Amino acid sequence: DLCRDNNIKRNGFTPIVARGSIAFDNSVKFTLKTLGLPDLRFPFNNDPKYYNYSNWGYLPNLLNHEFLICDKNFTLDALKAFGKLWIRCASGNKNFTGGVFTKDEFEQELEYLKQVNCDDIDFVIDRAKQINREYRFVFVGGKVISSSLYMENGNPKQGEPAPDDLIKFAQKWFDIQCILPKSVVVDITDDQKIIEINNLFTSGWYSCDLEKIIAAVK
Repeated sequence: DLCRDNNIKRNGFTPIVARGSIAFDNSVKFTLKTLGLPDLRFPFNNDPKYYNYSNWGYLPNLLNHEFLICDKNFTLDALKAFGKLWIRCASGNKNFTGGVFTKDEFEQELEYLKQVNCDDIDFVIDRAKQINREYRFVFVGGKVISSSLYMENGNPKQGEPAPDDLIKFAQKWFDIQCILPKSVVVDITDDQKIIEINNLFTSGWYSCDLEKIIAAVK
């Protein structure tokens, strides 16, 4: 998605909002650099370090607060012991989609990662947990702009925004943390646990209010 506002100029250039996958974001970044153009996209803090799990250890209410960061061999050994684990890429590049895996399922993911030369990466693991409802919150400028249900009992389900008490919790939580950019998406369970944080413009917005988000970005 591209959003352009010709009424705004920075150094003679018109800023745009470029929204898509991480690969798309990297492609835009490479194209701008190749053409010698300034990167005036919003926001200006897309540094992957903000989305590395190792930086989240001190975040309050983190769902997987007992996480370990380990290589693929340790992860496979842990799966032998526990049967199922929650597993995610440790870095913010998200080479594969995190979730709950058995050993066989994780080995299939490793096979794919091997094909794209990304199997030698670190993973975050923790015990699998039951989650009822998962909501995505969009923050712009440090404020909740919109929210959307995206998962219920492990099954994709989009529709209603988060209930008011969860929206109030999300804003209060964001106000007391001190490590995240002002514009991000945050996934939160219905019992007020933080699942993960992702880049605003490389994440899905599900049924969030698109007009409100773009208006807030402008």
